[in-house]
Amino acid sequence: MKQIVDIKKRLEVNNIKSITSMVMRTLFILFFISVFTSCKNNEPTVSFTLTDTGQDIFYDNEGNVINRPEEGEAFYGEDAQYTSTKMKYRDNADGTVTDMNTGLMWQKTPSATMSYEKTLNYVANLKIGGYVDWRLPTIKELYSLADFNGELVRNGVSTPYINTEYFDSIRNISI
Repeated sequence: MKQIVDIKKRLEVNNIKSITSMVMRTLFILFFISVFTSCKNNEPTVSFTLTDTGQDIFYDNEGNVINRPEEGEAFYGEDAQYTSTKMKYRDNADGTVTDMNTGLMWQKTPSATMSYEKTLNYVANLKIGGYVDWRLPTIKELYSLADFNGELVRNGVSTPYINTEYFDSIRNISI
């Protein structure tokens, strides 16, 4: 009897391993197919718009503002010398802002700082702009909002790292 039970257990374990192996192979094949179908002329396609950082000030190694360096000078090639897709937003006048480059919709007014667990609950219950299917952004999506002309200053006036023409900064709202 014990031998029959042992054989059944081994068959169950082998069956689970076999199913797991089959699932992994299927996922690999689907991944492989998706990689090849997302390529055109053997070049991968980009599905995320990378916007400009907004940086337009030049700095030296100590963080001092300097004049625009010319080719061959120290600090030539800083981010401020390059521009790409400019940040572009639309205020939807319903508590949301749409990023016209990425197509993402954002809450216009940030909520107060809260723990991750409270944030998940907040997002799950968020009803704004006629939508109830809100979620937390990925790091890439969040990065697309960053305006790198921001500055944090102790005991002074800081500039938020977000476009305050469209988004309310945390300092402009009452918590």
